[in-house]
Amino acid sequence: MLLPAMALVAAPAEPVALSTWKDMEQAVKQLPTYAPLSFSGVAFFHGKLYVSSNAGLWVISGTTAEALLRFRTDDAVVEGPWLDRANDCLWIQQAADIGLFRFDGRRWESVDFPQTQLTRGDVLNGFRIIAGRRSTWLIGAGKAWRFNPSQHSWTMESVPVSPLSTVILIDDLPLFVGLSPRSNTVLEQYIKRVDAGDTKAKAELEALVRDPLLLQQPAPVYVVSGKATSQVPDRTSKPFVPAKVASTIDSAYVCTRHGDVARVTRAEIASVEAPGQCEAIAADSKGTIAASFARLGLYELSNHGWSMRVPAPLGRDLGPHYTYLAKDGDRMAYAISRKASLSRTEQIIHSRTTALFVGQKSQLVPVHIPGLSP
Repeated sequence: MLLPAMALVAAPAEPVALSTWKDMEQAVKQLPTYAPLSFSGVAFFHGKLYVSSNAGLWVISGTTAEALLRFRTDDAVVEGPWLDRANDCLWIQQAADIGLFRFDGRRWESVDFPQTQLTRGDVLNGFRIIAGRRSTWLIGAGKAWRFNPSQHSWTMESVPVSPLSTVILIDDLPLFVGLSPRSNTVLEQYIKRVDAGDTKAKAELEALVRDPLLLQQPAPVYVVSGKATSQVPDRTSKPFVPAKVASTIDSAYVCTRHGDVARVTRAEIASVEAPGQCEAIAADSKGTIAASFARLGLYELSNHGWSMRVPAPLGRDLGPHYTYLAKDGDRMAYAISRKASLSRTEQIIHSRTTALFVGQKSQLVPVHIPGLSP
């Protein structure tokens, strides 16, 4: 179903700041039981840590919850936060009305959402900000817009693939990532080959049943040079489908949906040897890469390979969860958030783990969040 074309303006720009433990705790306890507190992103900005959640935007000073910012009182869910080094600001999006806000360290301002035709699916799939050293992009609804800071407006960019999945910035030069082909189409092709007596296809189909992720087909990646467009060769061993991206000056490192790590340049996509299954990845302003590996801990990448910074702070058995990571020099932030799943009786259940840690060097310290049980 198409929604009307709109240029959404989020207002008011300045959020309500809850700063006492009691007020923050009450906001968390007022969340419905079917949607307990959960995090959706972390970012360092001007010395503080910002954490998005379904209760609002948390401001963490050191290891203390300083404030909970709420842009709406009726539906405080925010997405992001996204660090924009190009414009020295922080972006968030209000989930209820997809309104965009940015913070320069002193005040918040609303930024009009680009005028475009959206479906309900576009809104549910969400939008995200991707920022390089000199440019800022808004990605969503299969499209891309570039931010014009002098006019506080967005300009739609021509892209070589439709629908667009995401953009990977390498030294501010975009690589355009398309959607991977539908997995059921691939499955149908294997079934036809098996029905035709192809024994190799039968063995491959059995492997796909054991590991359904293998059904995911590679996402095409395109580079534009002048008027020429070419597809970046994929030399990885498993289908390349980006999940999380950390960009440096000359390349980008990607956690794929298979949990592998890949290095992306304008010339190729190559596998990077890793100690385990990648959950999240981040880069600081110097281009140092850090990653979280499931059941192992937080690692940094150097010319000598991966080295452990911190063992997994909550042990190995966390149940289904989401992981978020931010890096700012020696400082790191690590958040995990409970993930909903269906029980055998088709009841919605949440894993028990939602937690936030910050630290330096080789130590992470838990951040106590009002209303969140330790």
